[in-house]
Amino acid sequence: MISEQGALVATDLTCRRGGRRLFRGLNLRLEPGQALWLRGPNGCGKTSLLRILAGLVRPAEGEARFDGTPVHALSPAQRGRLRYIGHANALKAELRVGEAISFLAGLHTDGVESLRTSRECIARALEQVGLAGRLDHFVATLSQGQRRKAALARLMLDDEPRTWLLDEPLDALDADGVSRFAAWLDAHAERGGAVLMTSHAPLASRVLREFELAPAGPLSTAGAVANHETMAG
Repeated sequence: MISEQGALVATDLTCRRGGRRLFRGLNLRLEPGQALWLRGPNGCGKTSLLRILAGLVRPAEGEARFDGTPVHALSPAQRGRLRYIGHANALKAELRVGEAISFLAGLHTDGVESLRTSRECIARALEQVGLAGRLDHFVATLSQGQRRKAALARLMLDDEPRTWLLDEPLDALDADGVSRFAAWLDAHAERGGAVLMTSHAPLASRVLREFELAPAGPLSTAGAVANHETMAG
């Protein structure tokens, strides 16, 4: 039997939105150390799939499991090992950057002390994403690209590898931000983390593989494995 420890597994997922079927029969397996670039045309359900896997919405059919447990029934400790960052940065404009990141990090932990959220740690994370010295600046003063970097800084607070579910993480990033992100992704996967991300642009990554989401069509486990062997960069 294949171990489900640390694996994110989707089985026969079907997703419908507004009476329209986005995809059906989708099977996907993401294990520690893997990074997948979720590809497909606009409207095929990429964001919906990420939200299903994060446990934010239920599929019309099928099941998503993390660590052997349905994602809607994860324990606080299990949920603390998933990191979902949506297309919206979710940073409150009226807060200072450090305060906004600390607030969101608190939501991530769900009662589990697993993040380094001191001012020093957040300042160090901001430096890693290219926002050194912005800890006490108000979010409202940041450009869109800087806000995206601040949102991604949450990933730098982890003290151990996690599973990242990222919707358009490269959106609004400059060349330096994209380069930094590629380095983080590679290092994260190589130390046992996992990544499933969407992106309209390719990324120069050593570890990222493609997973094609066919709109309203069946995907098989065999097809997913084949897609894992296609280089994204």
